[in-house]
Amino acid sequence: MGKYVIQNGKILLNGFDLSGDHNQIGLTVAREERDVTTFGKAGVQRIAGMQSFEVSGSGFFEAGTGKIDTVVAPNLGTSGAELTILPQGTSVGSKAFIGEINTFEYAPGGSVGDAMGFTFAGRSEGTVLVDGTVLKSGAVSTSGTGTILNLGQIASGRFGYGILHVTATSGNGGTQTLDVKIQSDSTTGFISPTTHISFTQVGNAVASQWKATTATSTTDSYWRARWVSAGVSEGFTFYVSFGISYL
Repeated sequence: MGKYVIQNGKILLNGFDLSGDHNQIGLTVAREERDVTTFGKAGVQRIAGMQSFEVSGSGFFEAGTGKIDTVVAPNLGTSGAELTILPQGTSVGSKAFIGEINTFEYAPGGSVGDAMGFTFAGRSEGTVLVDGTVLKSGAVSTSGTGTILNLGQIASGRFGYGILHVTATSGNGGTQTLDVKIQSDSTTGFISPTTHISFTQVGNAVASQWKATTATSTTDSYWRARWVSAGVSEGFTFYVSFGISYL
């Protein structure tokens, strides 16, 4: 994959699309440094500890439903916020950085004559940052299956992680439901798919979920999203991404 300019990046936090508020986003991933030097060593010896990551963003302040001020500000210190960053946009097969964060900092403000801006920051919340791939994105009004992608096997000692963001719903009488799964198979024909992640059913409200695969290893290499929508004139806008990572 060649170099590219960040132009149509997507920032999803819980059930909200905050892309229109931001003009900058950054991630820092690290592992704790642990000193394991023992007698007889000529120098300091270190090993890598647990992973942590931080996210920081900035942009232009806007209040209102689904905007930065009503999504981040009331939830400072709330653990387990689902985060997806799509630096290349929302096309299926695009890069997706996924994980859970705790939002710790939010600072709106600016100077006289300037557009009012903001900065925010969050830190990992008991999960790793997973380098994933978009399986499905956008609006649907019927059930279906996504594009089949070769994302590799889950080897022993590794785990698969999926994230779902439902950012909009519609329908009559509040009867709409959406069920989303992530499945694998050994061939592109998906003759006998295995469901690894079943997200909790979503109704007529925005939502987000983070889940790990039920199995810790599989020889399947091909992956897809599958969704079932039901209701009267139902409609959903959602994003599903999946990645394989070490603990």
